Amino acid sequence: MSETTALRICRDIANGSKHFVIRKPSVDRFFSIGREYQGQGRPERWFVVAGTEFLDVVDFAGQRAHAWDSFLANVPI
Repeated sequence: MSETTALRICRDIANGSKHFVIRKPSVDRFFSIGREYQGQGRPERWFVVAGTEFLDVVDFAGQRAHAWDSFLANVPI
């Protein structure tokens, strides 16, 4: 499961948020979470930048959910 880029970035975000330092990053120890103004009357756009990846947070969340669904579907019960 850790081979998915979305989960590797998620690991870096979780560890960076908890420890404030990432000694062994999965993707990028200097990831960024940002917000972009789209103009009056339009919703803001949130994004994650890690390594060479620029991900919209909604797409990023979908990728994470898909990775977990795939993993859980293959766990023996």
